[in-house]
Amino acid sequence: MNKLTRLLNQPLPLVNNRWQVVLIASLLVFFVLGIFQPFGMDRLLEKNYIYLLGFTLVTAIGTSIIVYLFPLIFKRFYSDNWTIGKSILNMFIIVLVIGLGNTIYFLLVVDSSISFTWGNILRMGLLYLMFTFFVALIPQTIITFIQYNRSLSQNLQEVQELNQKLSGKIIPQQKTYTSELITLSGNTKDSIELHPEQLIYLEAFGNYVKVNYIENETVKQKLLRATIKQIENQLSATPFIIRCHRAFLVNTNHISSVKGNSQGYRLLFDYPTEEVPVSRAYAKEIREKI
Repeated sequence: MNKLTRLLNQPLPLVNNRWQVVLIASLLVFFVLGIFQPFGMDRLLEKNYIYLLGFTLVTAIGTSIIVYLFPLIFKRFYSDNWTIGKSILNMFIIVLVIGLGNTIYFLLVVDSSISFTWGNILRMGLLYLMFTFFVALIPQTIITFIQYNRSLSQNLQEVQELNQKLSGKIIPQQKTYTSELITLSGNTKDSIELHPEQLIYLEAFGNYVKVNYIENETVKQKLLRATIKQIENQLSATPFIIRCHRAFLVNTNHISSVKGNSQGYRLLFDYPTEEVPVSRAYAKEIREKI
């Protein structure tokens, strides 16, 4: 049970090209129903082959609702912390929506002689849910695990290359700094004055930004009431401090190594601090800086 839980909690990249999900799901239904004609589909297609396009359209509409509308409504669920378990659950939701859509399509279009009652909706709904499950859920679950293994393999290879580059990098340990002092401030009078080289990383922390920096060879923290965007603008003239995530800015000169999983990278620094995630949108820039 613990192994299954760990597996379901494994990170997985959230698909950004949502149109691909809609296209793949629609084509999968079209070819499975058209070629194999399961569950009596052969008798139905003998009457009118246009029904195949109808079921395909229902699949496209149902999948589009989930991949485009649901992330706007359930933002917390569709966050950066995407996992295998979430992916399978999301696919099951898609199956439910498509199954309901197929039921309505069948009762209204395919066989309008059946009364459109709650009893028939429930009966046909369970039937089409089972059909949709076997047509879509099982193959998509397999695709999810293939996607996980491919993404993990690719990221581990890139991480190995990045760590090879970092192994020959000289980490700055100077006690005197070449850059001038800068003042970071937010929406209050509270501020911090330091050299940019002292910064390790900065993290959005609710209504604050947590500044992690070095002082006298010790890692210290300072909370500023500000947005990460405000602080990023104040550091715009400092090329070695860049965004790696919507909630993080990092000093690339202090990156000592990189970890990888199926979802992306995590940065480690030459001072003992928390690991910092790298989102896919900023991975290319991080690789170039390293």
